[in-house]
Amino acid sequence: DGWSASEGLLQWNLLTGTIPSQLGQFSRMRTVFSLGGNKITGTLPTQLGQLTQLINGLNVYGNYLSEYIATEIGRLSLVQENVHFEKNHFCAELPTQLGMLSSMVFDLNFHKNFFTSNIPTEFGQLSKMQRHLNFWNNTFSSTIATELGQLQKMEEGLYLDSNLFGSDYYKWYELYQPAIPTEIGNLEKMYSGLHFQHNTFRSPIPSELGRLDKMFDLVNFEDSWLTSTIPSELGKWHEIEDGFILNRNSLTGSVPTQLGELLRLTGYFSIIDNLLCGDIPTQLSDLTSATMRYGLYQSCGNVTDHGDGGGDGDSGDSSSNG
Repeated sequence: DGWSASEGLLQWNLLTGTIPSQLGQFSRMRTVFSLGGNKITGTLPTQLGQLTQLINGLNVYGNYLSEYIATEIGRLSLVQENVHFEKNHFCAELPTQLGMLSSMVFDLNFHKNFFTSNIPTEFGQLSKMQRHLNFWNNTFSSTIATELGQLQKMEEGLYLDSNLFGSDYYKWYELYQPAIPTEIGNLEKMYSGLHFQHNTFRSPIPSELGRLDKMFDLVNFEDSWLTSTIPSELGKWHEIEDGFILNRNSLTGSVPTQLGELLRLTGYFSIIDNLLCGDIPTQLSDLTSATMRYGLYQSCGNVTDHGDGGGDGDSGDSSSNG
């Protein structure tokens, strides 16, 4: 029946109603607790915080759960992977106690909800996280927590896209703090999946991101209200092959010559719909294997579309998640 003392698997059963608080009595359950893909309503019972022996997952994704995540979930300090809260109707702040999930390594997911305010600074305590920390498509605002830069084992999948970061402009201005923290540059093991697109940052790209020189796939800043110039330090991303997206921002100045060192590009590179001037570095424009889109102003005159380098001519909306 999918339920035992060691695991509870009741996903995709069209279950309705609320989660019984009595499920917290399975305190010796060790592998996985899953109610995902049902039609469950209400809030998460605080009693689920008694499942302190769980290791391989707590899954309540794809339901109609609302309000808040119980702070008691932070007691599940042994769980290592597959914690899924995505695709519900949660609409409060993330509890700071989730920073106590200190054994997490893979797949901590909050996307497609209505979480508000900021990502708690306590998430910087998730020092074992390596892959897929997912906050996309919520209503987080103000700046991204600088403490995320402490997650120095992260390798793949930091999803901060489709939020309202930077929308609390007056607070940002008062703090003199960029919406994308310079500390993200400390994630030097990252090689794929850095997603900032569809935000309202109103601030520059930190030059410190140039330290992420292992990145080879999918760095996306599209449509994020980024300002100032493209940092020349991004030319240190010598491994980047596919998905370097800067289009639909307010970037100014010329394209740094250092981007001509991105010689491994074979996929999408797009900087259209900015306020950039001048010419594309020769080495970059010669990469016929890549799909290039770069509309530039020459001598602050008319916009010149310098071609698409063999692509289909789209602007390159590479929103990370479906």
